[in-house]
Amino acid sequence: MKAFKCIIFSSLLLLFINCKTDEKSQDEIFKKVNSFYENKAPFYEIKLDTVLFTQELIHKMKNIRYITELDKARIKQSNSPTDKPFLLEGSVFSSLPDGYSKFSIKNITFKENRADVLVEFEYESTPKIIWTDKIILENINGWKIKNIIFSKSNDKTNLIDRLTYKSTTWVK
Repeated sequence: MKAFKCIIFSSLLLLFINCKTDEKSQDEIFKKVNSFYENKAPFYEIKLDTVLFTQELIHKMKNIRYITELDKARIKQSNSPTDKPFLLEGSVFSSLPDGYSKFSIKNITFKENRADVLVEFEYESTPKIIWTDKIILENINGWKIKNIIFSKSNDKTNLIDRLTYKSTTWVK
């Protein structure tokens, strides 16, 4: 009987600890995603922070910025120095290039070291546009944004694809 009580107590304690861990993770993720979307800084002004983004995502963002700088230098030396260089424009981190007027975090789900966060966005227009994107975070020494799955997209369905530049002309 004592062993049975010990097993029940241990199970309940483990369940309680897991619930507290999920609550802590949920709070950390909520704050991280919320502050990320409250800051509507343009893509080229966002700090490439290893606390916020995975290394893979930072690498992709650095690559796009590097390609932009290469293109600016190429254009400056060309016969058309006033041409517009390659730029990622608009809201890079949401489905709608025009951005969003409001957002709200609707749901956070966990699976091992991954969290999926559903964020509902609203763009004030006539008619009003509402959509939901999924932010994928990975727990690598803290929760970091790994990718964003776009629900409304004209060309790229996720952030990794949007940040992948494929050129056969001048970029290695």
